[in-house]
Amino acid sequence: MGISKGSKPDHISCSVSMAVGRTSISGSSNNSKVTLYRYSPENIPQEILENIFVGRDDLFEKTFKELETAGKNKTPRFYLIVGSRGIGKSHFLIMLYHKIKQELSSLYIPVKFAEEEYSVYRASDFFLRVLQEQNEDTSGILSLNDEDEILDASLDRLKEIAKKENKTYLIFVENLHEVFRQFEAKEVQKLRSIFQKYDFFSIVASSPIIFPGVAESEEPFYNFFRIQYLRELTVNEIKILLKKIAKNEDNSEFLKDFNKYESRIEGIAHLTGGSPRLVIFFYELIARDNFEDLEKAFFKILDEHTPYYQEIFQLLTGQKRLIFDTVISSESPLTPKQIAEKSRIDASTVITQLRRLEKDGYVLSRPMGRETYYEVRERLFRLWRDMRQPLGRNRISVFMDFLKLWYTSDEQKELFERKFHLLESGNKDVLKDLCYYVEVLPDKYKTEALLRLTPKIIELEEWEEVDYDTQKLKEIANKNADINLKAKSLIFESLSHYKYDKIALETFKKALKFNQKDYFVLLDSSHITIYKELLRAFDKILDLNPEDEYALSRKGYILGSLKRYEEALEVFNHVLDLNPEDEYALSDKGNALNLLGRYEEALEVFNKVLNLNPENEYALSNKGNALGSLKRYEEALEVFNHVLDLNPENESALSDKGYALGSLKKHEDALEIFNHVLDLNPEDESALSNKGNALNLLGRYEEALEVFNHVLDLNPEDEYALSRKGYALDSLKRYEEALEVFNKVLDLNPEDEYALSRKGYALGSLKKHEEALEVFNHVLDLNPENESALSNKGNALNLLGRYEEALEVFNKVLDLNSENEYALLRKGNALNLLGRYEEALEVFNKVLDLNPENESALSNKGYILGSLKRYEEALEVFNNVLDLNPEDESALSNKGYTLGSLKRYEEAIEIFVKVKNITSNESLRIESILDLIETYLSLDQVSGAITEIEPIKSKISYQAPRLIEKFIDICWKIVFKELRTGNLGSGRKYITVIFDLEPQLDKETFGASMMNFCKTAVDSGELEILKIAIGEILKLKVDNYPELLKPLVKAVEIIETKDIQKYYKLQVEEREIVADIVQKISKSGDLLP
Repeated sequence: MGISKGSKPDHISCSVSMAVGRTSISGSSNNSKVTLYRYSPENIPQEILENIFVGRDDLFEKTFKELETAGKNKTPRFYLIVGSRGIGKSHFLIMLYHKIKQELSSLYIPVKFAEEEYSVYRASDFFLRVLQEQNEDTSGILSLNDEDEILDASLDRLKEIAKKENKTYLIFVENLHEVFRQFEAKEVQKLRSIFQKYDFFSIVASSPIIFPGVAESEEPFYNFFRIQYLRELTVNEIKILLKKIAKNEDNSEFLKDFNKYESRIEGIAHLTGGSPRLVIFFYELIARDNFEDLEKAFFKILDEHTPYYQEIFQLLTGQKRLIFDTVISSESPLTPKQIAEKSRIDASTVITQLRRLEKDGYVLSRPMGRETYYEVRERLFRLWRDMRQPLGRNRISVFMDFLKLWYTSDEQKELFERKFHLLESGNKDVLKDLCYYVEVLPDKYKTEALLRLTPKIIELEEWEEVDYDTQKLKEIANKNADINLKAKSLIFESLSHYKYDKIALETFKKALKFNQKDYFVLLDSSHITIYKELLRAFDKILDLNPEDEYALSRKGYILGSLKRYEEALEVFNHVLDLNPEDEYALSDKGNALNLLGRYEEALEVFNKVLNLNPENEYALSNKGNALGSLKRYEEALEVFNHVLDLNPENESALSDKGYALGSLKKHEDALEIFNHVLDLNPEDESALSNKGNALNLLGRYEEALEVFNHVLDLNPEDEYALSRKGYALDSLKRYEEALEVFNKVLDLNPEDEYALSRKGYALGSLKKHEEALEVFNHVLDLNPENESALSNKGNALNLLGRYEEALEVFNKVLDLNSENEYALLRKGNALNLLGRYEEALEVFNKVLDLNPENESALSNKGYILGSLKRYEEALEVFNNVLDLNPEDESALSNKGYTLGSLKRYEEAIEIFVKVKNITSNESLRIESILDLIETYLSLDQVSGAITEIEPIKSKISYQAPRLIEKFIDICWKIVFKELRTGNLGSGRKYITVIFDLEPQLDKETFGASMMNFCKTAVDSGELEILKIAIGEILKLKVDNYPELLKPLVKAVEIIETKDIQKYYKLQVEEREIVADIVQKISKSGDLLP
């Protein structure tokens, strides 16, 4: 963040000083003095910069090697190093500048701009700065009056120097976003044009953000830079950095006790967000070892930051300051709408100011679904802002946050254990502290701690605390869908219910053997065991009072939880005999009917509840569920909206509404709802899973993966989340990872048909079709009529070339469902591959009867018509596809090929050019260019073909062998045409291009392509073409092809010398081949006997 230099001295004298970017620390050794220029890291000794360079080595070496290769090839490179302030961009650039200067001075003229270039406002200023950094005299250039003349003169001088030294300029520019901000639009365009025109400039720039000048498509530098991100340091890298600092300081005490500091470092890793600047800042804090009074020390840390953070606020205008303060005061990221509501500023103004704040590096934006959330870039800043709030809960929450960061989970547990042992020893004074430490514990320990603490609090009859802790347990249980924990919390709730009825309370305690060892055994049991014991306890209560409605209602609830729904119904009916208007019993009765699948009866019951209380949220929600189960989704939506009118934050109703929207295929709307649920409860597994599924259905698979990973962090054995994660990985073509996930699901449930089917799909995508077939057979053993598994089995058989078997399987699917489009399509493919084109046509026509807009069926129909040489009909079909989807690249390519087959070459050219321009698939783009070249050659437009082939020469070696072979065949055609017209230089050039690609193909394929060319030359009778080509080939590949070309060489010699003796000197088996070649070239049988 920008702090004015005037606020602090520009340098600090200290024992030993180190820096990353603009941050310093000073050591305790008295051995040496080093001056640190806080805002000028380039003045720090190089050896210190190298020593504390951590976590960037791989990126650094990769960038250096790329620049070395580019320098040797005289290829310009343009890098943008991106990372937040304090992340080490300046450090990275300075290090790279030094290494280039020392090791690549024969290739580059490295020029480093100042960190702030306030005087560079035009393209001419930029290049004048390059000259000035080389101590070149620019007075003559500056004497020119016209700005364009100054620019041209600067460029001419730079070109002259680069040419003279045979080097490339490598310009290091920090804060590129600020430089671009100073340029007018026309100057940015000039700069882009110059870099495009001149090949002796390379750039390594930095910026804290991806700014509009490089991110927006209308900007000149859009997609121009190769962007490299500087990531935050990992915990391990932070430890390495701290050790390096200590070693530089000769701080032997710190190094000796390093293990003692590691838990503190864990806290710093989270607190700093992995920023090297803050890591170094905290070094002294750790090394001082003054945390006896942790709270005091914590507040001191934040207080010491006050001048720094206050200055940041002072740099902001009133409106920006309010918006920033709203963001920084929130415990979680906020949307612009939420910020607008909290700050009472117009939403459009908020969005504008947030963009500026992000551009300036104050906040970060994180897209989540359709929303964008904003948070402060530095986490410590938020903690500081909390500390500045009035005394009370906010101040405590800050301390809680720090405790969670500073102590490891085990240490937090140890703190609780220490206090709990004191409570067990009879020290009641620690109860308040214990409740405080319970709040700090993560859920996995908090649950255990509450289960131990709550019985002790019951003994002490601190019922208010019992209710609070019971509610906490319920929240954890709901968040994690933990049915066992729900059962345990019901014990405490029930005990608390009878707190004023001593007889009932003692009866209940006795039934559960409360305060005995058996009770803690019960707490370790499953929900089934607990519910059975609770049933016994409630029966004891009902012996005392058969009309105890609480005991009856809870008994009914427990029976329902044990899936004994009919018995539960009986109990609820008993309650309703006692009290026909008992809302709780009516609602639970309706729920039991829902679970029995008796949805119409359930609706009647919920309507009764709602007649008594139209605002009963539980009854409304369950009524909505009943309607959803009856597929009356629109009515269900109305009900859920009613619930949400009453309580906009009802998570269950929101989730159910999202599910109903998804069932109506309104996935964007559903996603919005699930995001709302997660704003309320970020760890709601059901909402997370449903959000992930909605993202999958929207094709946003990367986002879906993030969501499912979050679910699996909460519950690693969530089968639904695992299965849908596997689906997302499948859809992203990350099949190996998908397989791992489906195998995890199948470890949990070996008969999960969905996971088995998707596993088979992933195996098929990896071309492991035999294994896929095995999996689909397993699914069909479980369910012989699983249409999806049958269809996928058929597809696997197709891919194995077992088309007849595939046809049998697809026919089985179609017996089950004659309108299964997938099976029909694959059946058509099988028939096509068997060469049974007319039958395949019938099948594809059937698909089109079911769905006239099925693009795959149309494309396949067109392909078959082409195979039958019914090109006019094929063309009509491909046009139909393109009416549906004008940019269907496959249909366009097929249309182009069909037009070529009809010799409508000019139209074919138009189509191939369109494919080339619209496709984002590099392989398809290359293929369309190759088709375009072949069409030009069909028209004898060799110059057009060469124009197209030149730009892809350098890329072809990275393509599939099929495309490389096609490229080579085309090059041979060009060689033939160029040699025939006397363009010998061009012909020889393309022979060289061909042989440069020889290593990319197997020898047999490459040799066959070469011999096909020779055969064409022989058949044409063009002796000179053959002679030149053979000579060039032998010159390029003397060792590899003499034997293969020997018959051709001998034939040429015999024709030229008319020396028949050469013929008789050949091996007998060679004579017939040579004679045939001689006869074809000479067009006569007279030369040889």
